[in-house]
Amino acid sequence: MAVVLNRGTRKGIEMKKMFLQSKTIARLGFFVVGGAVTAGAYGQQSLASSRFDTDTEGWVGQDFTGLCSTLTPQGGFSGSFVASGGLPGGYFTYREPASSGIKPFFRASLLFQGDFSNAYGGFLKYDRRMFPGASFFSARDVHLQGVVEGQVVTLIGDSKARPSWAWRASWVPLIEGAWRFETCEGAYATESQVRDVLANLTEVFINAEYRQGVEDLDIDNVIILGPPIGPMSTFEQDVDGWTIAGSATLSWYDSPGDSPQCIQAEDNTAGVEHIFVAPEKFSGDQSSAIGRTLELDFWASPGGSTVPDGGAPGFVRVLGANGEVLLYHNAKLPITGGEWRHHSIPLLPSPAWTRGSDQELATAEDFEQVFGNIDKLAIRGEYASGDETERLDNVVFGISTPSVVISVNGVIDSLVCMSSSLSVESVIGGEGPFDFFWQVESPENSGIYVNLADGIFTELVTGFEINVQGVGAETLDVSGFDRGDRVSNARFVVIVSNPIGSVRSNRVTVDLDCCPADLTGDGLLNFFDISAFLMAFADADPSADFTGDGLFNFFDISDFLAAFAAGCP
Repeated sequence: MAVVLNRGTRKGIEMKKMFLQSKTIARLGFFVVGGAVTAGAYGQQSLASSRFDTDTEGWVGQDFTGLCSTLTPQGGFSGSFVASGGLPGGYFTYREPASSGIKPFFRASLLFQGDFSNAYGGFLKYDRRMFPGASFFSARDVHLQGVVEGQVVTLIGDSKARPSWAWRASWVPLIEGAWRFETCEGAYATESQVRDVLANLTEVFINAEYRQGVEDLDIDNVIILGPPIGPMSTFEQDVDGWTIAGSATLSWYDSPGDSPQCIQAEDNTAGVEHIFVAPEKFSGDQSSAIGRTLELDFWASPGGSTVPDGGAPGFVRVLGANGEVLLYHNAKLPITGGEWRHHSIPLLPSPAWTRGSDQELATAEDFEQVFGNIDKLAIRGEYASGDETERLDNVVFGISTPSVVISVNGVIDSLVCMSSSLSVESVIGGEGPFDFFWQVESPENSGIYVNLADGIFTELVTGFEINVQGVGAETLDVSGFDRGDRVSNARFVVIVSNPIGSVRSNRVTVDLDCCPADLTGDGLLNFFDISAFLMAFADADPSADFTGDGLFNFFDISDFLAAFAAGCP
């Protein structure tokens, strides 16, 4: 008997049409302007890149004494190349043998030396992870060195995200105010000082130690990006025109080693929502951003989160001059947790975007109308019922780096039923060509994801087995399901890469122990489920295709009746 996807299926046909349209726009590197599809070139350049797909690419380890003053070389740790498990593909790693008092850094290859004058206004981007992923101390992340008038000049910068057990993106803007001059507590570098170092860059060092004792630190996707084509706010000097709507106090925050240079909202009234509101430069005609990506870093204090399982309603809100609001429902939870999280949001129709007027899925026409004349861009700031604090940084609009949302039948982050066959769809922002790397969580509930290859995947310990096709495409097709000894679920993610970056999607969770005939989703089997099936069958709705063959006939009725008779677990 086939098991049917029974949540979110009412919009299945509409979703399929929307996916085809949005994937075509994103895959071909196109964007919608004034109702016409226009070819777009890369709006942001990758000026230097190490992806570690085949080897170390010339990167080495370097030990130093000193950290926030003069770095004194003390030989080198070797580091090593690992062929799989990166974001995606290979990565470069360092394992500290013991607590030695030496400060190790990743030292960039010759690709990161020379004239990078055109990088001013862009970013140094990289991905990191660390084992163990906790108990770390604060440390300056990056040292840039350049020769200026015959003298070596050092700039010392910090990213937002500290490394964790999972791959995390780190961004450091290449502008004034983002770097200390010569020492960790030195004055902030001026525009001319940053430009001078970039014009004759001789070294890039990225910190490789964040805790006392033994640790593994991995790095991947080190990229120097040129300036984005859209507006951005990095808050290096002030609030940059951002305001707060609602009950909270907005301030510019700068605490070395903690959360340098960002904006902060402190909640004044429990239960009263507040939002960060972007300045006018994010308004007006932003239609060129459609099909690209919104990047931002967000931090929220620990506490009782009110974010529902399905994501944060209206995490990003775009209000058009026509009065329509587009709401992005964040599928990467948790928002709270006392640590910075980087978010990459596709600016095109996906299951995560709805209209505020009727909560229906936003269409390409909605994006054209709203983005053609934006009145306000806002970021949600309320996540707990009591006192809380949120911080926001590095908001970059219309960037060319990839972003992705995946779903099954429009469900982006809650359980869907395992079927005899199902498709996990993706919507991608940024500019192609894209590469796709689908993964499944294994072991179950471990947080560890392994790469899939076309064909049968078998988990040796549990005997869980699936047949997958399309691991190099936007859609992953899953069939031939055997749960084996798995207890409750199977989770899927995809890593998407283009020439200027990589990103890991939200996860979709497939329920291995669900009730296929419960079409109303209330956990009961009764007349209402029969009525829902009859209506879906008459409308040729995918929720009534119990055989999964795309046809609607006696066999679907037979399989539904068998599932109904079998009852719910």
